[in-house]
Amino acid sequence: MNESDFVSRRALLGSAAALLPATALAREAAAANGGKPGAAPVRRSNAKAVDLAGPALLEAFMKMSATTDDRIVIGWMDAVTYAFIEGETFPLYRLFAATWYRFKRASPDRFEGTSLEVAFYHDINTGEPLKTLTMPRTGSVADVPLYRAGPSPNHVMLRREERREFGMARETRQGESFFRPGIALSRQWLSEVQRDGDSLLVREDIDTRVTPGDPAAQGFFYREWTIRRSPWDVVMDPRRTSAPTEVLYTGLAAFRPWMKMGATPGHTVQNGHGGKVERAEDLPDTILALCRQHHPDLINEPDKALTPKPKAG
Repeated sequence: MNESDFVSRRALLGSAAALLPATALAREAAAANGGKPGAAPVRRSNAKAVDLAGPALLEAFMKMSATTDDRIVIGWMDAVTYAFIEGETFPLYRLFAATWYRFKRASPDRFEGTSLEVAFYHDINTGEPLKTLTMPRTGSVADVPLYRAGPSPNHVMLRREERREFGMARETRQGESFFRPGIALSRQWLSEVQRDGDSLLVREDIDTRVTPGDPAAQGFFYREWTIRRSPWDVVMDPRRTSAPTEVLYTGLAAFRPWMKMGATPGHTVQNGHGGKVERAEDLPDTILALCRQHHPDLINEPDKALTPKPKAG
């Protein structure tokens, strides 16, 4: 991973139960009580720590998050975003996102590759695409831009900490609307490697803080927690290079420049669920339709879209 993984998103990542319809939860509770309505029983997890570390853990994580060969895979995310200001939450938008990945092993402890992420902002209640958004507290009416970042070079390790120039704005359409330049301190690590029945669970933490060169300018931060769940047998099969994955995601981020929040104290909060597919046609219908409408090259020519363009000069 590079700095784009620390701020984008999260492409690929809470509690998915929070997004389930109440009727579905009611049916599940009734089924657990012999078909009778009532309080849902307490769920007991049988998850136990797994002795998986080093290159073997990295191999497993890459099967869960992307692939261990150079094939293209696509991670997707369906989340809701709120503004959190002085202890109060305000609904902002529903986020649909997809990230195209391609990786290959560079060493026992490192995978290298390229990623490209797109995201779409919709009304939480109506589901309609947002063109403008009235921001809380300030009352500012912000134009909602179309997000596309990449192709960006990435590398994946079990744990890393880096300090580097933050250049996401150069790799993003309307990049100045999403990111402020500066020096980024980024950390990423894996933990809580567990087996729960037939599933393997791995938690990933991502943390980035950007300090701008201008002392008077606002900084930027992004904090993400992700839990991935994949079939144990698939991940452990040496013949398989990729495993189906369910993703639970929570993220915090500083207000983006396009939100026109100025010095308003607070940040955004995201909560959602997602997964990974090996063909664009297998993306959730809403995300697939949005990509076909706004980014047809990702559907028709993903290999070309993921090829980094040569730098000018």
